[in-house]
Amino acid sequence: MAATGMTLYEQKHAFTFVVSEDSDGAGYLSRDTFIAEGGANGVDFLVGEIFAVVDGKVAKLDPAATDGSERFAGIAGYRARVPAGQTLEFVGINRHATVRGSDLTWPVGVSAADKAEIIVQMDAALIKIR
Repeated sequence: MAATGMTLYEQKHAFTFVVSEDSDGAGYLSRDTFIAEGGANGVDFLVGEIFAVVDGKVAKLDPAATDGSERFAGIAGYRARVPAGQTLEFVGINRHATVRGSDLTWPVGVSAADKAEIIVQMDAALIKIR
């Protein structure tokens, strides 16, 4: 019997937003390992989500903030679900890469001016959006 009224969605696969990246010969030059904390409520980063780093820990990028979370630090390569009170290491792109703009996840409610500023910060890290 066939299911009716059902729609299936395939999630983004790890690093599918990357068009090209640099290698230093021993590994991926464009990638780094980051630490995320779940905080009081847990946190979820999606493949291709742009994030910040505050006090050495990954944070949701917030262009309106003044605590460091307004600055681009990287793009999540994997989906990272961090339960409340726990930490997780995950890998992201933070330099020397070309990425597919249509596969990036921008901060909720980002304005055109804020997006332009984030793109300038990405450009400074040698990350080009296509």
